[in-house]
Amino acid sequence: LKLQFLYLIGTLCASITTMRAALAAALLLCSAPVAAKHVAGRFQLDAGDINHGPEVEIGKFSFLTGTSAIKGTISFPQKDSNWMTSPALYLFSDDRWDDYHKAPACMDKVTFAHEVIQIGITTDGTQQLQRSERNYGYQKLSKDVSASVKVSDDGMVEWSFEWKVTHEVRTKGWILIVADCALEQYNYKVAPMSYTVDMTNPGGSHLPADEDWLPTLYFVILIGMVAHMVLTVRAQLEEIPKIHLVVKLLGAAYFCQVGSTFLELCHLFIYTANGRGVFLADFTSEVLEGLSSLVISFVLICLACGWTLVEDDSSAKKSMSVAYMFRNPKAMLKTGNVLGNLMVLSILALVVWFMLLTFWNKLRDDELTKFHDHDTVYGAQLIRIRLGLFMFFGGSLFFTLFKQKQRGGSPVLTSFLLKLLVVGSLWFIMFPVMVLVANMSVHYIRHRLVVVGTITGQTICLGALCHQFLSQSSTYARLSTAWESGMLPGAGGIFTGSKGAARD
Repeated sequence: LKLQFLYLIGTLCASITTMRAALAAALLLCSAPVAAKHVAGRFQLDAGDINHGPEVEIGKFSFLTGTSAIKGTISFPQKDSNWMTSPALYLFSDDRWDDYHKAPACMDKVTFAHEVIQIGITTDGTQQLQRSERNYGYQKLSKDVSASVKVSDDGMVEWSFEWKVTHEVRTKGWILIVADCALEQYNYKVAPMSYTVDMTNPGGSHLPADEDWLPTLYFVILIGMVAHMVLTVRAQLEEIPKIHLVVKLLGAAYFCQVGSTFLELCHLFIYTANGRGVFLADFTSEVLEGLSSLVISFVLICLACGWTLVEDDSSAKKSMSVAYMFRNPKAMLKTGNVLGNLMVLSILALVVWFMLLTFWNKLRDDELTKFHDHDTVYGAQLIRIRLGLFMFFGGSLFFTLFKQKQRGGSPVLTSFLLKLLVVGSLWFIMFPVMVLVANMSVHYIRHRLVVVGTITGQTICLGALCHQFLSQSSTYARLSTAWESGMLPGAGGIFTGSKGAARD
């Protein structure tokens, strides 16, 4: 008992430590030095083929209204600088990006650019690189740019620029590309180029407009969830740890969501220092959030099959059907239970596949055609998994309702199952609907819609499940067979006790 008590104290201390760490991260987030979104890479322009032209996509960023900045350097060997071409940086707003992709040739694409700056030209107008007499899209040359050229001892030319971009209509997403449309005519060999580019919002803000207030949202949700967790554990410190599986699963989903929110907040904090963040923290955050949703899905499906709500008769136990396995999840782990063991392997395979899809999806965050977290083929597969689980949930619940009607089941139970059908269905389809709405919205708000919808829905669902499983006044408390066992909070606490046991 002493070890168990110390375990609970350790859990409480860890929760408090997590909350303090989150508070420290948030304070540092407010006081950290500002840095821009940073992109870097290497490319070599050519005439192109049937799949691409003489264009390379550099990066995307959401700018607020006002004057924003794009600055960086482009480097190349001096010996290859005698071009007969016209390389330039082109900036496109989100409302012209689809037109850009539909245009057949480079010279047609660049007509949709908002502004252009010539690579190699300096502030005083000296042309270092431009050799072509045909300059594509240059009627939109930016007048608010400063640039310089220097040559290093090893023969590398470094062209540095700072480009001010002003717009007052609305927040927009902007896409930066480099192109040399003259290559479609000359097909000249162009030097390989390296680049680093930083993009900042008005006032030097480090975050793109579509993430402008997301750190605050993450911080508020994290503090709320950790505080709720601390209070819940503290209220049960005097009990003996023997927790029902439904509470263990709820706790796992809860801790995954807390960990996801904390890591995302840390990622955004580090993003302020280097403009890149930490891929591992961002990826792990998405994995934990996904695992939390999978656990919630599993619990909802088990409840839909009647877990802790419906007593099985002897014939149902002998049938060992899939429905029975979900109605009694512990039976899946029994040795010799072939069907149950196969179901466990299937669930593990789904988890592994989900993690792989999340990883492949995260690797494509910088693709210029991706405007929210699931705007890829891998993200679409994650959505299909969610919809598949929704169909399984709905079918299971309708089957349970049908069986209860045949048996003349309790009207209170039937009413609860109908409410579970509505609430569970809303949770399953909310995320795919948010993605659908985002895809029909302007580019710069898509990421925000998906993120806010996901974390808000996840938190609300966890709150609702906590109320049902941990509150003595909930409908679930009056119906659940687990409550009768005394292994739920309020029935003697989170741990073993008598139903409705009085507190001193």
